[in-house]
Amino acid sequence: DEYTTPEMNCLEWMLQRQGSWRGDEQVLDISSTQDIQADRLNEVFSSGSIKTIDLARHLSPKTNELVLHDKPTPTSKLQQLPYPDDSFDVIIANHILYYVSHVDAVIADLHRVLKPEGVLLASTDSQFTMAEFSTLARRALTLLGHPTRTEDSYFGQLVEEYSLENGATKLARHFRAVVRHEIPSTFVFSDPDPIIKY
Repeated sequence: DEYTTPEMNCLEWMLQRQGSWRGDEQVLDISSTQDIQADRLNEVFSSGSIKTIDLARHLSPKTNELVLHDKPTPTSKLQQLPYPDDSFDVIIANHILYYVSHVDAVIADLHRVLKPEGVLLASTDSQFTMAEFSTLARRALTLLGHPTRTEDSYFGQLVEEYSLENGATKLARHFRAVVRHEIPSTFVFSDPDPIIKY
């Protein structure tokens, strides 16, 4: 939010891609940012119902539910959602599907609980996200005496399971209509501290 140029709100941008909403939709939010999104979702779907699956507390291999970098093979909670078929008008998966294991099974279950005319909003990053940052990190590590292989500091590996490049294909296995929208943007830093901390 602080460094993206042009300035934008990802959730707002996603909601606008659909056009207008009735306001009474049944919504499932499986993002890891419910605290950030809650007010806006309650405003847009004011006469509907919003159910959330709080994944933020599960983003650890120790939970045996979701995986991050080392990608073991746990069973994701998302593979068997606790809802009947055709439960939701809208499912929001904002920057979350690349964290889950067995993403194809997860997408299949999202399709199961989504109504036939429902909408899945599933954002992700490109596999080439922050390419300059990856190069800078490798150079810095080399200068500090810790040379690293390209794949060890390649940030795109975090989204390999579900990325801008492969997400539409994975969704198309289960959904009859898939539209890919891209947001070209840049991080601009006037101070190196946020980069070093990251």
